[in-house]
Amino acid sequence: LNVWTGSLEGQKPVMVWLHGGGWEVGGSNDPVSNGAYLAAMQDVVLVSVNHRLNVFGYLNLAGVGGEEYSLSGQAGIFDVVLALQWVRDNIVRFGGDPSRVMILGQSGGGRKVSTLMAMPPAAGLFQRANVISGSGLRMDDFALGHDRAERLLRKLDIPKRNFERLLEVPTAQLTAAGIEVRNETGQFRPWVDGVVLPHDPFAPTAPLVSADVPMMIGTARDETSVFTGTIPEYAEMDDERLLEETIPFFPPGEAAPAIAAWKERLPDWDNGKLYARLITDRSYGLDAILQAEAKSALGAAPAYLYTIDYKTTVGAFEDVTPHGQDLPFIFGNLGASSFIAEVTPKEEHLRSVMAGAWAAFARDGVPAHSDMPQWQPYEPSLRATMLLGDTIRQKSDPFKFEREYMTRIGTEQYGPREPVPPGPWIR
Repeated sequence: LNVWTGSLEGQKPVMVWLHGGGWEVGGSNDPVSNGAYLAAMQDVVLVSVNHRLNVFGYLNLAGVGGEEYSLSGQAGIFDVVLALQWVRDNIVRFGGDPSRVMILGQSGGGRKVSTLMAMPPAAGLFQRANVISGSGLRMDDFALGHDRAERLLRKLDIPKRNFERLLEVPTAQLTAAGIEVRNETGQFRPWVDGVVLPHDPFAPTAPLVSADVPMMIGTARDETSVFTGTIPEYAEMDDERLLEETIPFFPPGEAAPAIAAWKERLPDWDNGKLYARLITDRSYGLDAILQAEAKSALGAAPAYLYTIDYKTTVGAFEDVTPHGQDLPFIFGNLGASSFIAEVTPKEEHLRSVMAGAWAAFARDGVPAHSDMPQWQPYEPSLRATMLLGDTIRQKSDPFKFEREYMTRIGTEQYGPREPVPPGPWIR
């Protein structure tokens, strides 16, 4: 891990950063999430973590290896638990307060934060949580994880009874086989084993094990533009292509009506930009709202919901707010962002507010800044949402239409769990 601190003295709040990249790529040395600005300007200790990913972190061998391999499918997230234990035991030496630890992560890091919220082994290791563009409502079940393991063994021509031969496979070959399996089944990631992860993190309810942990939950207004904005065929897509690309995100028969509804609301938008907004509302936006509602329903600790709508002025898609747009403002590293063409007083002001509010949340459990309205917790009667952009304002249920439309359809994250089968890994 990396540690940034302004001094070795005092008891500063601690922010533990979990990088993005799904459950399969990424690392803690991204210049956008460098912790020097926060440590110097906000008087916090910033810790970033590397951990096992993809087939090395989440290959579930419980079905073939028994007791000894019962936790193999959770190895990567257990690396993060070990890092949090290290913070608990050592951060005071860096001027940090182990009783004020905030975990925060963006994209795949947000899903890691969501998962840690539901893990008894992580209980008490953090006191605040921030999910940025990665609300993880559900994780995998045993059947899916076991299927991935069997597929990997077949691709490597290793019989299940000799699964230990995986230890002899060169890294590059194991990685390549893991990518093939990922392409067939989705990412390797943690599974609901009934013990380490007793249930899905936020479906159908928020986890009781972290009921007293306040949360910040947020999205960018046009998340998926980052995946499509540099691809010419998306910017120029016709109606046929728009429907073809949208169908996989919706239940049968729902894609075409959704496109029509969004076109009615955004009549001047081209299909590429409209696609990015529609799929954002379908996925990141809906799931963040569902997570905030589940957390609020516990009535134990607040959830603070936000959306950043600061628009880009660079790239193939201008005038949108892509995935990751909030990070340079949270961490203060404006010059490291490819989405910010020029640092002006406007960007510096938004940085001051966002970095300050996030540090305040780490310090006191309430996001606040003198240039920000009082941030109300999210709850059903108000649905307070902080909007962070050229102006900073709080609105009640600002995406009511999108919320109601997508809630009727339901999240696209995995459906009901298969029962956890009996086995030696259940202890």
